[in-house]
Amino acid sequence: MGAYAGAKAQQTRVTILDREFQGWKKEVWDRRQEQGWSTVPRTLGLISRLIRYLSEKGEDLSRVYQELWYRVNDDGLVEIRDEKEIAFACGYAPDSRGVRSLKDRIRQLKDLGFVRTAKRFTQEHYYVFIQNPELVVRKVEDKGKLPEAWVSEYEKRIDETGARRLRVASGKDAKKPIIPQFRRKSLLVSTISPN
Repeated sequence: MGAYAGAKAQQTRVTILDREFQGWKKEVWDRRQEQGWSTVPRTLGLISRLIRYLSEKGEDLSRVYQELWYRVNDDGLVEIRDEKEIAFACGYAPDSRGVRSLKDRIRQLKDLGFVRTAKRFTQEHYYVFIQNPELVVRKVEDKGKLPEAWVSEYEKRIDETGARRLRVASGKDAKKPIIPQFRRKSLLVSTISPN
């Protein structure tokens, strides 16, 4: 059952919460009523694991990737106004060495295709655009670099959440539009947007 199964599924979840976690309504973080929330993909944990697999040995880029997601609006853009503060949030010291580590991790994320960056004044990575991770997964898949165990877990998570699958146009098809695909019960169905 997907994450957006409808009103009946939501009522079932409320019933479970009421039964198992009395008082949960006073303790839940409800993004519709709170400030300071961010929308992240439900596959973020698996994407982070893939990033650790693809990154240079000893480098954990996933902490930086996740911190960028926590700062993004729905347009994919992050402005890095205070490098020391973001370095600290990623687990580095808020000093020049920590900032160097942050910059290096962002560069590696860019090299792997997870983000794009733009310079402002003297700051190389002031603007960071987070690409749709599903597109990045498809590109990595086309290169044959996805570990089998990861693919299996990712496919399960996609089915579980009802997330959208994308086909990446490559080669002679590179100029054709990317066609959204939806996975339902192991059946892949293509859909084309009317726009």
